[in-house]
Amino acid sequence: MQTSVRSLKNALRKQVRQRLSTLPADTIAADTERVTEKLLQLPEYSRSQRVSIYVSMHGEVATRRIIEDLFQSGKACYVPRWHGDLMEMVRLRSMEDYISLPLNRWGIPEPAHGEQRDEAFADGGLDLIVMPGLAFDLQGNRLGHGKGYYDRYLEQCEKFARDAGTAPPYTVALGLSAQMVDEEIPHDHFDRRPACLLTPDNVIRQ
Repeated sequence: MQTSVRSLKNALRKQVRQRLSTLPADTIAADTERVTEKLLQLPEYSRSQRVSIYVSMHGEVATRRIIEDLFQSGKACYVPRWHGDLMEMVRLRSMEDYISLPLNRWGIPEPAHGEQRDEAFADGGLDLIVMPGLAFDLQGNRLGHGKGYYDRYLEQCEKFARDAGTAPPYTVALGLSAQMVDEEIPHDHFDRRPACLLTPDNVIRQ
């Protein structure tokens, strides 16, 4: 990554993190309700059967209601589990399973690493990936936290789809109003733009 792009990204991360750190809980709740309704009405969501969903933390669109809907709709629900620089998607079996997840070092609920879980690629791949992000712009660009987990995972998904002769999963990112920035987010060829970005005020498709 070019030094200039990296430094611009880091400066933007600092700015957005500062804004999100003081964001009131009721603002997050109101934005979450509007974004969740948009997601549940997406045709791509309705058609999906195997869905990966992030487990939310403060400063993100909350995902508990979406996880509840996945189970109520009979869809298979997968959540991230990290291994060094890589991420896998492992299956949750119920809301009780979700509620009992231990916290990882970032304070995010995550399936325990020593626990045997069904993994998405072993189950035939995913139809839909619902992604978080730190910031987004009106062109649909996404700025993550700088670890590149989702960019690398999406590359794995594309390879899996090519080998299997299937379509890669549809990608949807969820953003709060406070996560939107006016300027275009700096990016390079490694950065994966979601196929759809949902915010309280916009549905941005690529």
